[in-house]
Amino acid sequence: MTDKEVMIAVRGGDIDRISILYERYHLSLFNFFHKLTFNRQASEDLVQDVFFRLIRFRNTYEGKGVFTTWMFKIAHNGYCDYKKESDLQKRVNSDLETITDIEKSDDVVENKEDYALLKRALLQLNDEDRELLILSFYQKMKYRDIAGIVNCSTGTVKTRVFRTIKKLRKIYLKISGEVKI
Repeated sequence: MTDKEVMIAVRGGDIDRISILYERYHLSLFNFFHKLTFNRQASEDLVQDVFFRLIRFRNTYEGKGVFTTWMFKIAHNGYCDYKKESDLQKRVNSDLETITDIEKSDDVVENKEDYALLKRALLQLNDEDRELLILSFYQKMKYRDIAGIVNCSTGTVKTRVFRTIKKLRKIYLKISGEVKI
């Protein structure tokens, strides 16, 4: 079954089918949230929240467009609520200080030191910029789908991603000691 067919079945009352979507997307959602929060427990909680919201808002699913865009819109809204309810920056800084083993999560990152530097650089971006990069590069979403999630135009997303990459590069080079700014 396609994602749309599964969600239409869920919308029609076959709630058990949500487990199919969970199996397909829980890791992708976890990685999305973990790259935003760097907090394993919060990421797991946010994934659960997305699936509760999928069930709760199942009647709003129209079956138009790409299912993952609708799902990540719900994830985005859940993350925004999470940010409002918690002092995220305090949590992120605390978690970063207590991380003792850094897991290699991407083929792009050559080693643990590079990953640690990248995490530090990502944390220096504001939440909105970090989310755009995660959706674009880690979730491999198209700009038009991201625009639907964050409620702006495709052109705005392209511009913001381009500027954020430049900003991230400057931060990364500064903290790696390669460039003094």
